[in-house]
Amino acid sequence: MLKKIISVKKEELPRVLSVGFLFVLVTAVVELGRIGRDSYFLTQVGADKIPLMYVIIAGLMLLISFLYGRFVDRFSSEKLMIFIQMTGILGMFGLWGILTFSTMKIELLPYIMFVGVEVYLSVLLIHYWVVVSTTFDAWEGRRVYAYIGASGLTGTLCGGLGANFVSTYFGAQSLFLSWAILLILSIPVR
Repeated sequence: MLKKIISVKKEELPRVLSVGFLFVLVTAVVELGRIGRDSYFLTQVGADKIPLMYVIIAGLMLLISFLYGRFVDRFSSEKLMIFIQMTGILGMFGLWGILTFSTMKIELLPYIMFVGVEVYLSVLLIHYWVVVSTTFDAWEGRRVYAYIGASGLTGTLCGGLGANFVSTYFGAQSLFLSWAILLILSIPVR
């Protein structure tokens, strides 16, 4: 009965599980990142500057999308994904360290972090779908993308619930450390 409902073929199942689990982790990272970023920005700056941040993000993403499109075919999609993940890991460990141990107030940090986090998360999501598109052909994609999308919703749910737990028991700055840990866990998922 379940076999008739789920249209994933036996030979596709390992790939669906692999990219699906990766998407759980990626979307959990997105939630942790956005919640941590928003929490920090709102406590440091307030809500009135958020529209400006999204205008800046849109402008940067236009430029980055153009550059990404010009360079994405020059590298293996999996190697580029690992590079993007490693960049996030280093950035989040660094950000967590600054927020946790720095005694200096860095005036521009909330603004840089707001824009930087969103740009990074956008590139991560864009490239995730590039990896998926190289994993399945068009006919397979028609059948399996819904299941992969559902795994992303699971990651969003887990990321939101996890953010609540982490921020309640360890403080909001620990969301960035959690983000780095999830990125580390996502690297071997292929």
